[in-house]
Amino acid sequence: MSCCYTCILIEINRQLHKSKAGESLRRSGTDMIPKARMKTLKMTIIIVLSFVVCWTPYYLLGIWYWFQPEMLKVTPEYIHHLLFVFGNLNTCCDPVIYGFYTPSFRADLARCYRCRTPADSPRSLDRLSARQGEHESDPASVKGT
Repeated sequence: MSCCYTCILIEINRQLHKSKAGESLRRSGTDMIPKARMKTLKMTIIIVLSFVVCWTPYYLLGIWYWFQPEMLKVTPEYIHHLLFVFGNLNTCCDPVIYGFYTPSFRADLARCYRCRTPADSPRSLDRLSARQGEHESDPASVKGT
């Protein structure tokens, strides 16, 4: 996982140097590469940290058992199961972390927690499509009328 994210960061960095050398990668007239690099770096750190936080207790228990096998008789079995389930929770965390880096997901999540209407969500796709529909049906928004 770390290797894949390192490759992504290297590619973003390579694209950044290409754009400085004359080839431009631009979206809407603004340079998005430094922003994408920082976003990817933050997401990589969070994903790696979530992996470490979720799996470290289970592996520490395994290392402890390796050095003191008699501890298996002392430690309740439900502790082993809980730590294993906590480690597997990492699989559920990754899509949520990716989602938090998507503006529409964050806006819709905030709307769910606040029980707001879709029109209140600033970046919601529902609001964007509703705005577009309003402009198309509003005769005052058409130039020349």
